[in-house]
Amino acid sequence: MGIVANKVDLRRNMTERMLEEYRRTYPDLFFENYIGSDTAIPNAQLGQKNIRDLDWRARTLSQFERVTTYLENSVREKLELLKDKGVINSKLASLAMVPGTSRYMSKNVIYTLHKKL
Repeated sequence: MGIVANKVDLRRNMTERMLEEYRRTYPDLFFENYIGSDTAIPNAQLGQKNIRDLDWRARTLSQFERVTTYLENSVREKLELLKDKGVINSKLASLAMVPGTSRYMSKNVIYTLHKKL
């Protein structure tokens, strides 16, 4: 779907230049949203916790949420486009977007889409 920059540390002068270079090199693939460098990730790993279960609201949590929302919306738009073109039916399109869909179901939907395309 695209490229998400992660471990972005805007304290470094070079970072913004590198992000701009990626935007210029991969204009259709590079996401505007990124995941920053934050102590929350290693702290969550160390405590064997989910980043949501930390004692504070980590900045990276909001960044992850923005990226996943963007991805969900992109997938939804692409499924709608495929449905409108008659490549997939409404049931298959809605099935692929059910929150909590099992991996088995997701693999079947992806396999079915791959065969149809």
